[in-house]
Parts: sequence; structure tokens; C-alpha cells
Amino acid sequence: LSAAYRLRRAGLDACVLEAAHRAGGKIYSERVDGYLVEHGPNGFLSSRDAVVRLARDVGLGHRMQAAAPAAKDRFLFMGGQLQKVPGSPPALLTTKILSLGGRLRVLKEYIVRGRTDDSDESIYDFALRRMGIEAAERLVDPMVTGIHAGDIRTLSLRSAFPRLAELEREFGSLIRGMLIRRRRQKREKKGPVSIGRLTSFENGLSELVDALVSAFSPGTVRLGCAVESIEQIHEQGWLLHLTGNESLAVDGIVFATPTAMTAHLLKGILPALQSPLRDIEYAPAAVVALGYPQGAINRPLDGF
Repeated sequence: LSAAYRLRRAGLDACVLEAAHRAGGKIYSERVDGYLVEHGPNGFLSSRDAVVRLARDVGLGHRMQAAAPAAKDRFLFMGGQLQKVPGSPPALLTTKILSLGGRLRVLKEYIVRGRTDDSDESIYDFALRRMGIEAAERLVDPMVTGIHAGDIRTLSLRSAFPRLAELEREFGSLIRGMLIRRRRQKREKKGPVSIGRLTSFENGLSELVDALVSAFSPGTVRLGCAVESIEQIHEQGWLLHLTGNESLAVDGIVFATPTAMTAHLLKGILPALQSPLRDIEYAPAAVVALGYPQGAINRPLDGF
């Protein structure tokens, strides 16, 4: 949808072929019994300029809502209780998430030598090497799983958290790097570098989908229209074979499909991409929405 929106604003004729009977893919917001339920993603980071710009362009600039300030406080459920995640190196001294030995091992990160080679490594290997096994398994694993839903033993550090790799490369230590950068920011009277706040809209992310669809002329977004195969008809032209024995000639294609489906559609055109596309793993995730009457909550909702 966003690609078609930008292409059409640039003066090109673009359409969206959507196999489902609603637009937006995994983005789907729904009101159920007074609750706003997100069936897929529940927000975007405000530091993602492209998303913010798109929302403003389709008239939703005034409807963006940042997560409550309390959401910056993170909690883990351990030993039958909520434990607050330490938000700074000093807070590591008192956290109950790690044992005394685990806390001391994290503080030792300051003097652990940085890697000399430039090869990539998994997030787990990085955390284990720099902060020890307790921090890797009790802090890093649940926090990363909450973001990516994947296995930190196979997720690439450089791809998922390039800033951490950069801190070690530049300063040799994460703690040293954060302290030096903080001093520089104070000296240069700059605020901290923002990674953005989780942001959405009053009626959920579907507002952005609906606004995009409304911005198109009728017929631009074709629902219930799946591409079954693609045929190259000349050097820069393709014929899309659609459901219902229909075909559509195009000059270019933007794929927004899962990689297995992309591989299937490209098998007659780019067979060399079959294995690389099919080898990409998707982390399975189930979204469960729970709603409670306010009277059933006997503690402040002061975190995430």
C-alpha cells in the first residue's frame, strides 16, 4: 500500500493486488466489547521517519498517539512476581532478576576486551561474551523475544541491534561507550539520541491502512485478487496470471508477500532465488488479547 501510494504520487500508474478480502496484511485492528484489539503489530517507533511522514501525508498527523510514559518501565515475571528491568548500569546493583554473581558479571563488561575481527555473531553469543550467561538468558533473551519473537541464538546482532555492535567496535565496551556518549551529549548540550516511542492511532494501526486505501482512486486496491503465476513477456515486462483466468500486463512488480510465496511466483523467472528465499525462517507467533474489568486490577498499571 505504501509503495503504491508513493509510486502514484510520483506520477506512475500502480495498483495493489491483495489475495485477502481486506487490505493491510497482518495489520488488523478491531473493537471488541469496548476493547481495542490488535491482531498483528500494535504500533511503530516514532523514530521511523518514513512511517511518520506517510501518516502525515494521508492526513493522520493529528491522530498519532505515543505510548504512555509509564510504558518505558519494563517488567519481567520471575519467581511468581513482577521484577522491574534495570534501566541503567547502577540499577543492576539492586535488581532481583540476577544473582549477586550475575550482577557482578554484568558490571565486569566494562573491562571485557572487545572483538578484534569484524565477523557477525548471534545476539546470544554477544550477550554471553560481554555480560555472562545469567544476563543473556534472564535479561537479553526475554527482551529480544518481546521485540522479534525469534531465537537469540540464531538472530544476527548486526542486523537486529547494529548500535550495540557499533558501541563495542568504537569503545570496546557497551558500558564505557554509553558513558562516553552521554558525556559528549552533555558537553555538546545535545539531548540523548532517541530510538523513538511506540506510537499508534486512536483506533489502532488499521487507521493507517484505511487512510491509504481511501487516498486511492476506486479500483486501485483489488481485494480477493491473488497472483497465481508470473510470465516474462519481454525484457522489462511481465504478465501476471490472476485468479479467475484474468491476466494483467505490468512494467514492474513490488513483492509484499511471504518469502515462500515470493519463491513460488519467481520459480519460472529467477530459479536461483528459490533456495535463498525458502531458507528464510519465520518465527511463529500467536496473538492473544485479554481484557479485564478495572476493578480486578489491584496494582498500578505503571509499566510494560
